[in-house]
Amino acid sequence: MTQAAVRPDVMFRALGVSRGAGYRAIASGDIPSFRIGNQIRIPTAPLREKLRLAGPVAA
Repeated sequence: MTQAAVRPDVMFRALGVSRGAGYRAIASGDIPSFRIGNQIRIPTAPLREKLRLAGPVAA
């Protein structure tokens, strides 16, 4: 994961969760997210922490 933010489907695969479970986590605030227009994006910094991946995100 080298991008600053990813689409939800990337997050679902990385966490190994179903689409429904992933969107519930986003809606509840368990997974931080933001919108660009009508598109949802997941910042990778909190996702990397959740996955315990080391190293900074490349800009």
